[in-house]
Amino acid sequence: MKTSTFEPAELVTEAENLSFEAFLQLKAIWFDGLNLTWLIQGHITETDALEMVEIAESSLKHKPVSLYDCHLRRIIHLRDRNIYEWKETNADPKNPSSFYKSLF
Repeated sequence: MKTSTFEPAELVTEAENLSFEAFLQLKAIWFDGLNLTWLIQGHITETDALEMVEIAESSLKHKPVSLYDCHLRRIIHLRDRNIYEWKETNADPKNPSSFYKSLF
């Protein structure tokens, strides 16, 4: 994805073609240019102001989301009067169980 001005249709096309790896590269570039400046005013002490900054900065710490933390649901429309079967295997090495289900 190039950085310049785009027409709306071009933005949609670029966004649809953006891979996750390219997004991570763009995010890293964006964060490299990010500078935070805290201006805290009011009737508070310096200690209280620094505590507010520490709380705000601690919220910027990122904890990656694991696939196993998400409950994914995919829905399809099944035709009437058909039999469908599928097997799902849990890829989590801590819980390698699987199940088999049939729908009529």
